[in-house]
Amino acid sequence: LIIILNVSLSPTSFLRLESKLFIFLGTISYGIYMYHLMIIAAVIGFLKYLQFPVGNSLWSQLIVYIASIGLSVLVSWLSYRYFEKWFLKLKRTITPVKSGLPDREEALPIIPENVPF
Repeated sequence: LIIILNVSLSPTSFLRLESKLFIFLGTISYGIYMYHLMIIAAVIGFLKYLQFPVGNSLWSQLIVYIASIGLSVLVSWLSYRYFEKWFLKLKRTITPVKSGLPDREEALPIIPENVPF
């Protein structure tokens, strides 16, 4: 907890959270979250299709990790640029809905006087 607070709050910390890389990854983070499992499966399937020995060796794991991370970032960026931005623009054009409790007068139902109850 002390390390997390120091990194996130101290201006003299050794790790800057406001870097361009972290801002970029934060922008496309939803896409990374959504696509990473499909991309890992696709990378492993493609390597097996090429008859590359996917196993526990260091080189095999490095190739899988590097390809999965690189493709996840690429696909997430493409998704953000060509798909998610459209919805974000659309979100700004939609009229916000007033939420919360209605006023007392609005909450009371209108009952006609001549209805027998």
